[in-house]
Amino acid sequence: FEYNPEKAKALMAEAGYEDGFEVDFYGTSGFQAITDNTALAVQQYLEEIGIRTNLILEPLPEFRARFATKEKPGLYYYFANQAPDPTQVLNAELDEEGTLAVAYYPETTLQEKLEAQRNEFDAAERLKIINSLAVELYENASWLPLFENVDVGVMRSGIEWRVAGGYRQGTGSMWSLRPLIT
Repeated sequence: FEYNPEKAKALMAEAGYEDGFEVDFYGTSGFQAITDNTALAVQQYLEEIGIRTNLILEPLPEFRARFATKEKPGLYYYFANQAPDPTQVLNAELDEEGTLAVAYYPETTLQEKLEAQRNEFDAAERLKIINSLAVELYENASWLPLFENVDVGVMRSGIEWRVAGGYRQGTGSMWSLRPLIT
């Protein structure tokens, strides 16, 4: 994504927010090594274009419990698609009944496509449905992509870095680094 604060300020002015605004900004603390620091960086970028935030970092269980109620207005910083199978994310974040679904798309076919990909056993056909679903979701997005992590690797003899559960070796999984025991 392009980094262009001047363009962002112009878009804010076009939307009627030339003086910016103030809003609560919620994020998780201590979940992965990068979440706290990333939230601080995002807060600084938002401030640069006039979005003044009250940063509230909470442990993941508290954050998710409040997030799921859909009752607290504000900005929510949450990571996305951390597993190779998109179904995990789709079920939680897109399905109308998902625990992390914060937007509904009544004039789209997203829910129908979500159900169709669940019921499709042919891998090639399922991929077509998921690709179509992804395009429609991006065209109707209720969220803003704020950043993209660049994975960092660690190379040194004498360490072990086993990551399970679909995660990749990278900054978000540095919790699994440990001395190699032979």
